[in-house]
Amino acid sequence: MKPVQGWNVFEARAGRAAKTLLRHQGYDGGWGLTLTSVSSIVNTSEVLALLRAAGVGGKPARDALDFLTGAIREHCQPRHLGGRGENTRFVAFGLAGLLHHPHFFHQPKIAETAMWCIGWLDEHQVEHGWPEVSGVNDTSLHQTALVIQALARLQGILSELGPDLTLADGVDTITYGVPLLNGILRDGSPLIDAGLIDADGLRRTLGELTAQPYDEEFHAKLLQVIDLHLAARAFLS
Repeated sequence: MKPVQGWNVFEARAGRAAKTLLRHQGYDGGWGLTLTSVSSIVNTSEVLALLRAAGVGGKPARDALDFLTGAIREHCQPRHLGGRGENTRFVAFGLAGLLHHPHFFHQPKIAETAMWCIGWLDEHQVEHGWPEVSGVNDTSLHQTALVIQALARLQGILSELGPDLTLADGVDTITYGVPLLNGILRDGSPLIDAGLIDADGLRRTLGELTAQPYDEEFHAKLLQVIDLHLAARAFLS
């Protein structure tokens, strides 16, 4: 029996798995724990990773991303408000899922939802990372690792797209970003301590910001500052 290269085996298996999953994609664009389960953020994010590995994009990926943009905010609501609970995993997996197909990042709702995730993570971070559930001060190593992984992926995409990143008209990332940037100036940041960003320059930039659609020349680096700040703060705590 001839040896088979590991990558070839992986590609074949990923392709077969993708075909099975595509036949069972939910009407809402997502996937659940089993082929007949209600769609979930975690499982849909996992499938998006597999689809990318199998070279599948297009409408199936777009429909799954649409599911995530609605489900992330909805599921993170408290149960008495119709959500599934303020669980960190929803945001960590959701953010990661939004980024598995970066060529869609510039499209409506995706970048804005990513910024909403960043705002949620900033608000719910405890001293050394993130808990399993909002309101608990016991940091979860698992959830913190998931968050750092998602933040690193976002940073990589922003760096890769660079000045060529243009978001659709009406996409609002700054509404969520301004409070986070103000928090950096108010509470300090490892980035300022290390001399990687200039506090006075950031303060001047914030003074010029208004809630408006994303402008690639003016706002691109601010998204990277927010992302790096959250990752550095969690890593160094």
